[in-house]
Amino acid sequence: VLQLPVAHAPEVQPVALEQLVVVGAAGDVRVRAARDRGHRALVLAGGVCANSVLRAQMQLRCEAEGFALFMPDLAYCGDNAAMIAAQGYYEWQAGNVADLGLNAVPSLGIDFSASGD
Repeated sequence: VLQLPVAHAPEVQPVALEQLVVVGAAGDVRVRAARDRGHRALVLAGGVCANSVLRAQMQLRCEAEGFALFMPDLAYCGDNAAMIAAQGYYEWQAGNVADLGLNAVPSLGIDFSASGD
């Protein structure tokens, strides 16, 4: 069982507790899905895998279940937002900017061309 570090200031404790609840639920779903499907290993990757609480909890859960757990080193758990921000910086440097009327189109197909082709 993971516990809140006592060094946390009182105003941080509700956030830390929420993280434990979310990580616990995420771990439950993954372990249950692997067990129900007869898998004996789990893989964590991506930016979420940089979360130290998630890493620790999944290590404990996998050990308890007898699962192998595969996770990349923290250096390879990039945050997508950081990568998008870095690309945005280079686009801005190159003069590729838009006015404030630009908005996201979540249903836009991957084959969309900015030129309309």
